[in-house]
Amino acid sequence: MAERNNQTIVTKTVACLLEAGLPPCYWSFAGPCWCVLFNTACTYGESPWFKSHVSEFKGLRFPLGCKVIYKPATTKLELGKWDEPSRVGVFAGYRLQSGYSWHDEYLVWDLDDFIEADLSKMATHIHQKNNRPHITKRCSLFQETLSFPLKAEYERLNTTLEGKKESLQRHSDQGEHPLDPPPPFDVNIASGGGLPPPAPNGGPSGAEISPEAGGGTIPLAPVEKYNKHMGDFR
Repeated sequence: MAERNNQTIVTKTVACLLEAGLPPCYWSFAGPCWCVLFNTACTYGESPWFKSHVSEFKGLRFPLGCKVIYKPATTKLELGKWDEPSRVGVFAGYRLQSGYSWHDEYLVWDLDDFIEADLSKMATHIHQKNNRPHITKRCSLFQETLSFPLKAEYERLNTTLEGKKESLQRHSDQGEHPLDPPPPFDVNIASGGGLPPPAPNGGPSGAEISPEAGGGTIPLAPVEKYNKHMGDFR
């Protein structure tokens, strides 16, 4: 039963990410958002939320990633004198308290925070500006119409050849397995002070140029010898 429940949550979380146009690294927002929507749905009469709280959920039910109008937190966004008090944002979920209670607080990303965000499936982390979305009590659908502002860019990056090339170029320094651990400890390299192995078609790569010798090279002292004589300079 528990395994089936976990499988359902994972499957629905993936569906939420696809619908919102967000890469997999945003799962930590998609999962809790879907759980709230599921627990507040009155599919079979009373919702699971009602059975736990003896009252139905009083908030508005928004899908993850939909376009909303919200009042930003003044601690995160400083509005100018002539700026409108509300902003266009992307719905990120609900802020729940202990006991799975909700105090009328929504989580919203500002739409401007996605200008530099990476929506490619190759993204391995959430953009710095989106780690902590705005917490607001005023949130409504943009123009009372359900839409997903990130979906078009997400589709371009992940379902078109040009977008895939752009994503690959952006993540070219990560290799094929960006989440793999660093390479194992190499005793030979460590014993040489972290210097690379000798070059195959020349002298040892661990050599330094001697200006007095007119560009010649002199071998570097081994790390053990260097450490042995370090006490003479203290």
